[in-house]
Amino acid sequence: MKLNKNKSFWAAVIVLALESYDYVIFLFLARGAHWVFLGHELDPILFLLNVILGFTARPIGGLLFGVLADKWGRKPLLMSTTVLMGIFTLVIGLVPFSKGFIATNAAFILIVFKALQGAIFGSDFIITNTYLSEIASKGKRGFYCSFSHVAQEIGTLLAIFVSLGFVLVPDSIFINEQGWRIPFISGSLSMFLGIHLRYGLLESPNYLLLKSKGIAHSNPLTNLFKKYRIQVLKMFLIIPVIGINFYFFRVYILNQANVLLNIKVELILILSSLACIANMVTAALGGYLSDLVGRKPILISGAMGILLFSWPTLVLVNHPGEVHMVFIRMLVGQLIMALFAGLYSGAISSYMAELFGTKVRNTGAALTYNLAISLISGVMPLLNLYLFQGRIGIVNLADEIANWILRKKTPFVRLRDNIHRKPLIPLEQIVFL
Repeated sequence: MKLNKNKSFWAAVIVLALESYDYVIFLFLARGAHWVFLGHELDPILFLLNVILGFTARPIGGLLFGVLADKWGRKPLLMSTTVLMGIFTLVIGLVPFSKGFIATNAAFILIVFKALQGAIFGSDFIITNTYLSEIASKGKRGFYCSFSHVAQEIGTLLAIFVSLGFVLVPDSIFINEQGWRIPFISGSLSMFLGIHLRYGLLESPNYLLLKSKGIAHSNPLTNLFKKYRIQVLKMFLIIPVIGINFYFFRVYILNQANVLLNIKVELILILSSLACIANMVTAALGGYLSDLVGRKPILISGAMGILLFSWPTLVLVNHPGEVHMVFIRMLVGQLIMALFAGLYSGAISSYMAELFGTKVRNTGAALTYNLAISLISGVMPLLNLYLFQGRIGIVNLADEIANWILRKKTPFVRLRDNIHRKPLIPLEQIVFL
């Protein structure tokens, strides 16, 4: 039984990592994939609309698949999300951009299937996390659940390595000869490995207990809002810490280094990979420590660390200089934030599962988590675009707001004159992370 449990654990983690790769690879390869939209010219707002729609689909998918996982079991839904993610990734890789009616609707096709990917991935993450919590050995639930975040980082790291290879590929091959399709098509083929691994999963013992009592098919959504309204509110309030930290320190700061501080894309991808590795280690550590001292002390420590060190980290990485010094400052900033964000992420995984009873666990966690993340994910890319198109660093922006409040000077006028200007920022530099 223990051997089967370990096999189920690793099968769940590996497949979630593969699905993470399928989900994030598009953003890393925006340079080629955006050709599908409008050729060489792309309105960044259109691309951001695609990103935002992908995230707004998450709470819808979370609600649907969460309810089904609570009613019909964890394993059938994990199998279903594996198949659907593979199919949607394959469609994205095959979207045409040659002449014809289908090609003129490529933007619509891409937006729809990216949104469907978002719905599937947001659901699969929560169902996998729930599954890990329910098969965990006694006293190891925090450590087991932390691997849902570790799996996400593994998938992102894989996408970074693939992107590093394509950075060196000439545009003539990458775009004109459609080389950008290869990572999507090959990623979709991992669906078959995922099906094989998840077919061997043990069903959750918690769900089997409910099924044996004949109460597994009750209405989880009704039960959720009758008995767990406070838990829904708690989770909705603590999840944005993850999203805000990710978009400021894993997306905005690294993009700022590329666009405003002239750091090459290759170095940014290396920084991203190091951040992934650091977050893997600290997330597992956070889960492990939460089993020893409890969830709340680790969550509070992680949140306080993010709060206290965010501003010093932003100031540290905000100044131009020699490339190697900027790289070192960026690396130090990433490692500082990875420590606290990883601890928080590692502990919150099991906390999410423990907030809700078995009958509503997937419904409550999937709906609330994806709704909270969607709100953050919908706003942050737009703020990102505004800051970059105005050539405004986040530290400079805050300084200008403070000066306006103190009425020392007119906001933003001198700032725009003093910041080094560039042409309109290419799409892949805005949101390639």
